[in-house]
Amino acid sequence: MILRHPEGVRPYQHVLEPLTAYLWTAWKQWGAPELADCYNVAPKGEDISNGELAGLFCKYWGDGMKWQAKPADFPREQTVLRLNGEKIQEKLGWVPRWNVEQAVSATVAWTKVWQRGGDLTEEMRREAAAYEKGEWI
Repeated sequence: MILRHPEGVRPYQHVLEPLTAYLWTAWKQWGAPELADCYNVAPKGEDISNGELAGLFCKYWGDGMKWQAKPADFPREQTVLRLNGEKIQEKLGWVPRWNVEQAVSATVAWTKVWQRGGDLTEEMRREAAAYEKGEWI
């Protein structure tokens, strides 16, 4: 795996985080229209670099997967990007369930099922059930 900007920090999270947050927000606003507002859906507050994320991906992928830095001639990127999720937590009571390592573990598990032609519907059910409980895949 090749990274052009391994030192960059991004707000990585599993796709189930914003999906559940959107549904939670709609449900809360349905009962209390005064809560209608803009909300950020942020990960659990962990700062993780692209390189650290790639390292986690390699760890869960196994099979000797490695990453390397290879700078490319791209426009300069912001080194650190963050989201502040305090408002959705304070006003709506929504909090993320998985940390970034759990998100990577689940992403790798799903990808491996897809690669071997497995049952993606069953895998998504399994991951959604684990997510709902805050459990690891």
